Parts: sequence; C-alpha cells; structure tokens
Amino acid sequence: MQFKVIENRNMTAQDDEKDVYFIRLTYEEPADYDAGDWLLVESQNRPDLVDFVLQLLGLSGDEMIEVRRVGERTVRDALRENYELTQLNPAILNRMQREYDLDQWADRDAMMAYADGRDIVDLLQAFPQLQSLGAEFCKMLSPLSPRYYSIASSQKSAAAQSYAGRMVDLVYKKIAYHKEGRDRLGVATYQLSDLKVGDVIEGDFCANKVFKLPEDLAHNKQPLIMVGAGTGIAPYIGFMEEIAYEHPQHFANTWLFFGETREQTCFLCQDQLQSWEAQGFHLLTAFSRDQAEKVYVQDLLWQHREDVWAQLEAGGIFYLCGDKTKMAKDVEQTMKRILVEVGKIEDPDLVWKEWRRARKVQSDVY
Repeated sequence: MQFKVIENRNMTAQDDEKDVYFIRLTYEEPADYDAGDWLLVESQNRPDLVDFVLQLLGLSGDEMIEVRRVGERTVRDALRENYELTQLNPAILNRMQREYDLDQWADRDAMMAYADGRDIVDLLQAFPQLQSLGAEFCKMLSPLSPRYYSIASSQKSAAAQSYAGRMVDLVYKKIAYHKEGRDRLGVATYQLSDLKVGDVIEGDFCANKVFKLPEDLAHNKQPLIMVGAGTGIAPYIGFMEEIAYEHPQHFANTWLFFGETREQTCFLCQDQLQSWEAQGFHLLTAFSRDQAEKVYVQDLLWQHREDVWAQLEAGGIFYLCGDKTKMAKDVEQTMKRILVEVGKIEDPDLVWKEWRRARKVQSDVY
C-alpha cells in the first residue's frame, strides 16, 4: 500500500554524530494497526551502489537474468530492486565455501562474525575470483527485504483522528558512515531521510503480537515499565498516546527509562514526554555523554532497583526496545541482578525465562 509524506524532519539536526528523524505518513486504504506494531518499508538500492557492483562484475547491466518468484529482469533492475547489497548474508559465505572449495571460515559463528558490518562490495573485493562469475554471481544474493520500523503512534491519538485514523508516525536513525574508503548508507533510512512532503512510498503494516499493552488497563492498575534507548523510544510513544487517550489515570503506574547521548541535542520526543510527565507519568533519563562518567539505562534501572522490583511484584510488565547487541544484553543482566539482590530470587535465569513466556517481559530488539 502507498503512504504519503506529510512531515519528515531531523530531530537531532544540532548533533554532530547522528541524524534521527521523525516522519509522519498518511494513507488512503482502510487499515488498522495497534501500538507496538511495525511498518514494513519497501526500498531500493542506490544507483551508485548498483553501478559499482556492475563494474566489479564486468557487466553493462543490460544482461537478462531470471529472478526467483519475479521472472526475467535486467541485471541492473534486479540489483536495484530485488537483491540485497548493503548487508552480507552468512548463507552466501556458506555457499561459497561449499561450491568453490574455500576453507575460510571454521563454522557458522565465524561466518556470522565475518558478515557483520560488511556488504556485497566488500565480498567481491575480498574474493576477486567471484567477479569473474558475472551475472551468475547474482544467484547467490539474498532477496531485498522490506525494513521493519516500530510504529511511533496510535490511531487513537488526536493527531491520527484528524486524518480519520489513517496516519502513522516513525522514528528512525539515518544509517550513514565511512569505512574502508567507502560511504556506507542504510538502504531504507537513507531513502527515507531524502523524502519530501508529498512524496509517496510503498509499505505495509505488520502485527507485533508479542509487544502489546495489556487489554485490561481500564480495570486494573498494572504497572508498566518501559526501557529504551535511541530510536527504541518509538513504540512507547504509541503506547503513551493510547494511554493518554483512553486511560490517563494509568500515567501514575507507567514508567519510562530512556537513554541517549546528550540531552541538549538528542532528547527525542522531549516535548511529548515531558507533557505526559506533568500528568503523572514517571520519566527517567540517562544521557551518557553529559557527564564524565557515562550513565546508561541499565544504570538508571539499578539506581531505582527498589522501585523497579516493587512494580514487578505488583504485577508489572517489563518492556525493552532498542539495540540487541549491547543495550538489551546489559539491561537483561542488570534486571537479573535486581532479581537476585532485591527480589532474593535464587535462579534469575529461570524466572526471566518464565516471565518472557508469560509476557511479563516483552522485547522488540533489532
């Protein structure tokens, strides 16, 4: 389905190290979503990246290839619209090792470590023998998948109601960095950041069945503990908009632990959060670079461990959204420490596992 841009702005324009955007989209087709769901954004590879790959493969781009589940296409069109170029799938390395008698990686873990942070150009440059495959090389490439973004709005918000509920917000970080002599750009975030008001993109809604507000907030005082850093704030904005619309009395039982780098330039959604805070919402922030000793969300959780445990004992739900490689692991480790030292839990791993199964712990990490 199509989405039309009505707002797209850089929320961290004053920061020298990152570009985090807020984009508001409207749509005409009847479609519902819940706070916590995802928007899948269709994207295409950049023409300059496609040209570089064609050059390495010694192709003009006009050659024809058969794309699985699509049909016959020119190599150029296929590389632009059908194949993954900005990420390296470890499965490609496995196939290379099997078909070309390579002994480069000991196991899948080694392949995953090698693939992390590399793209298809890196692969072709590291293994020049692949360049001679020409169009045949494309058969090893993974399909270009849509990118998932946590929705940062509720259809029940005042803003959404002004568009008859057919409005959706996203908060996303533009991926752009320089490595080994080349600019590396996120296939979807770079495209999104370039959109102007009135532009149209393709996408679709996708339900996230394991990251939801409880259905019975109107009838209980079940605490909500939300933890997120950076763009991990996104689904909580949707949660808070829904609470503000339907259950404002629940602000007193809602906690947000939010982390970023600097308060002055990276306090995402600051006005919204502080307006809810004034209505009784518990907002705790950690800006890691605003003091000599860095403070992160897991440090905030530990500082407020007695309150956190009290909310969990009262039947609270613990939500976690953000980077899975470090932040999520550090938060989980801190929470298990709280279980042991404050809750006197003997086997925190078992309890945490049980809580996840019972959805007392819910995560949306990436």
